[in-house]
Parts: sequence; structure tokens; C-alpha cells
Amino acid sequence: MLFTNHWANAAPCGPPPACLYTGTYQHRNRSILNGTPLDSRFTNVALLAREMGDDPVLFGYTDTSVDPRTVPPGDSRLFTYEGILPGFRVVMEDSWEYGSPVEANVRGCPRTACEGSDTDCSQDQSGMNRV
Repeated sequence: MLFTNHWANAAPCGPPPACLYTGTYQHRNRSILNGTPLDSRFTNVALLAREMGDDPVLFGYTDTSVDPRTVPPGDSRLFTYEGILPGFRVVMEDSWEYGSPVEANVRGCPRTACEGSDTDCSQDQSGMNRV
């Protein structure tokens, strides 16, 4: 696929999702490099959806750093930018965190309990019928 007329609000990688999550540009959210923590004073799409009564779920990752002002010194989340954006409920963890896409784990649904693929299992978790 070739995009001949593509526009972006930031250079690829970490900053564009920060813009999408918060609805703000880089000069406002200050996420200019991978790993830059999002200021906890900003709301985000998942928190707004949760406020409206929805249950935003996440399949994968958001690569979000915790705001260091919101956790005690030495908290393990301060040493990684592979955190989850506040407001999301994780349904399927990023399998690359564990070294292999084959080892994907659906929370609350062990791999051995699934008759089909990870998607099949995640559909059960979401209340959808199996295909």
C-alpha cells in the first residue's frame, strides 16, 4: 500500500500516539521522544471513554511512560516506557514483551483453555460468540 498524500501530527514512533491519546499536539503534551512520560494532568481517550460508562479494552500495548510525579521513587514503572495508558483494561498483553508472538497471553483465559487462536479466546473474554 502506498500513501501518496499522508499527514501526521508528529514524527513516527512514540509522539504520534501521545497526540492521538490526548488530542493535543507535541508542543502541548511535550511528548517529543520515545519514553517521554505523559503528564498525568492530561486526560486521554481511554479515561474519557471510561467516564462515559464504556470499558475501553486493549489488545497489545500503548508504550506509555508513567508520570514520575504519581509514583514513589524506585517504582519499577519508572524504568520502562512500555506501560499501559491509564484507563485501558488489558485483555491481551503484548507477546513481544515475553520474547515471542507465539506466547501471547489473554488475561483470564489461559492458552490451554482456548480451542482456537488467541483471537478466538479474546472473543470469549469480550462476551462475543466463537466463530
